[in-house]
Amino acid sequence: MVSQLFSLPVNIPFKRIYNRMGHRISTEISAEMKDKIDRTINDAFTMCELKARYDFFDVKNNDGKNISIGTEIFVSESFCDLMKNCSKIALFAVTIGSKLMEKRQNFLDTSEIFNAVIYDAVGSEIVEEGAEYMHCFLGKIAAPKGGSILKKRFSPGYSDMSLEMQKKVFKLLNPEAIGIQLSPSCLMIPEKSITAFVGIES
Repeated sequence: MVSQLFSLPVNIPFKRIYNRMGHRISTEISAEMKDKIDRTINDAFTMCELKARYDFFDVKNNDGKNISIGTEIFVSESFCDLMKNCSKIALFAVTIGSKLMEKRQNFLDTSEIFNAVIYDAVGSEIVEEGAEYMHCFLGKIAAPKGGSILKKRFSPGYSDMSLEMQKKVFKLLNPEAIGIQLSPSCLMIPEKSITAFVGIES
C-alpha cells in the first residue's frame, strides 16, 4: 500500500551547495559574499516543500533482463544484476515542490542570475537530501523484518534502463498525489524530483 510523507526533516548541505556552484566556502570568497550567499540559500530552502511517496514490492521474477515488480515489468540488465539477490524492492518518489522552481524562473526572467544559480543549486541538493532521507527511512522499515537494504539506488534513465520506464513507476506509485507530473518526454515536473528503486536482501 502506497504511503506518503510530508515535510521531510533534512538539513541544508551548505558545503555541497557551494561545491555545486563551483566555490569553496573557506578560501575563495569574502566573508561579505559568503553572508550574502548564505542568506539566499536560507531563503531558497524555505521554499522547498519536501514530500515523498513509497511502497514495497515483492520481486516476482528476475530473469537477468526483465524484472517483475508489482503489476509492471522493468527492462534493464543492469537493474536485474543489481537486484539479483533481492526478494523485495522499495520504490519511492520525492520532490521539493514547485515554489522554488517558480521563483528561480522569476529570477531568470528578470536577469537576476546570481539568485537563480543559487536557487537551482539549493533545489538540486535538497532533493538529493530528500532521496538520502528516504533511503535510510526505508532501510529502517526493512530491518526489523529481517531485510538488508542495498546501499545503491537505481532510477529510470540510469545505465540501460530507458527513461520510458518512468511511466511504469508512475503507475505503481502515482506520484501525482504529491504534485509530480510526467511530461510527454518522461521528464518529471517539478524538475527537482527523484524516483528510485532500492533493493532489499533477506
